[in-house]
Amino acid sequence: MHATHPPKPMTSGKSILLCLAVGLGACGLSAPPLVKSEAATLISAARSFNESRRLVAIDAVGQSKDLLDRKFALVRFSFRNAMPAQASDGAVAAMARFYYRDGAWRLMDFSYGEYPDRKVVVTP
Repeated sequence: MHATHPPKPMTSGKSILLCLAVGLGACGLSAPPLVKSEAATLISAARSFNESRRLVAIDAVGQSKDLLDRKFALVRFSFRNAMPAQASDGAVAAMARFYYRDGAWRLMDFSYGEYPDRKVVVTP
């Protein structure tokens, strides 16, 4: 019968490489979280938004991934119409969809209103 020996400890260089490889694999080079301030900046910067609307608040940010491991985020926010003809007394509740690609979060679209009159504004 052969004696079993405990495995040799890894050298520090090998253990660092292993930790790095495992870490990158585990997180899949994942997207950083979309924070409220970044969501606010991206929404406010979109021409299709800022031509006639002003951001009031970012209420919530939720993140997930689809079956193909693509990262996306849903953001609940509110805005006011800036155009006098469209201005109302209260803030309008809205939802924005973001996706993560090429190292950055990008605004895909935003929507507001109640069905069947819900408006969806696609951002370029």
